[in-house]
Order: sequence, then structure tokens, then C-alpha cells
Amino acid sequence: MRSNDWWPLLWICIFLWFHVHFVGSQSPTPIIITTCPSQLSDQSCSCYDFEDGIFLECPGATGTGVRNALSSVTGSLIQSLSIYDLESTVSSLSADLFPPNTKLRQLQISHSNLSVIAENGLNNIKSLESFAMLSGKLRQIPQKAFTVVQPTPKHTQH
Repeated sequence: MRSNDWWPLLWICIFLWFHVHFVGSQSPTPIIITTCPSQLSDQSCSCYDFEDGIFLECPGATGTGVRNALSSVTGSLIQSLSIYDLESTVSSLSADLFPPNTKLRQLQISHSNLSVIAENGLNNIKSLESFAMLSGKLRQIPQKAFTVVQPTPKHTQH
């Protein structure tokens, strides 16, 4: 091998090393193309389009209002639904609150009179990774209700 013949091989090795250590170690992020509807069917909720998806906020909403807002974005993956000051007459979190096959990653309910989570309360939600309830009146937490919550995938380092 002549002294100049090793340069192409060196460049190929550098390229492969760079690819394995920098490009290959990053897990691909799925591209999710979703947008809020031009108008939600319930005005008590607001929809926001961000780079990483749809976010719904429902301050002072009724159970029907939350369901209608979720129905407006059916088929789209909702990154987060935040419900604040849910109507005081809603005391049970049941499947009726969510349309069938609601695609939702994070659910947060704050300041509510919810005292019961029905065993099937979260069954209509697909892709649920996180559930938070703040300032509620829960008496018990049925484990069956949370069998639909999917564990967040763990990232491994190379």
C-alpha cells in the first residue's frame, strides 16, 4: 500500500465513527402531524398547537364540555389535557367523560370534587402515560383503573 492510499480508508472510518457515536445514538423522534380544529365544539376548553403536539386546557368545564372538546380532536394524539375546577356536580371519573379511542398522553385534573375513579374510568383513553390529580377528594384509588396507563419507554445509552 502506498502512503497516499490510506486517506480514503481513514475518512471512511471517521465517517462511520461519527455516525455511530452521534447520529446512531439518538433515537428517532416520530413526526406527529396534528392540529387543533378551527373551533372546538365547547368554548370552555382551549386548544393549543405546539411543536410537540396538541394541548387542551379546560378551566371551569363541565363533564359534557370536556367530552365535546375531546370529540373535536378525535383521531389526533393529544399530548396533554388539563382540567381545572371541573364542574362540582361531577364526582366520579368514568369512561363517559372520554370518547372511545381518545388518544391522550398526559391527563391532569386539578381542583375537583372527584371522589371516585371508576374501574373503567380510563378505558376509553389510548396511549395514556401520565395521570395526575391535584386537590381532589378521592376516597380510594382502584388499581384496575390504571391498567391502561402505559409505562414510559426507557431510553438506553450506547
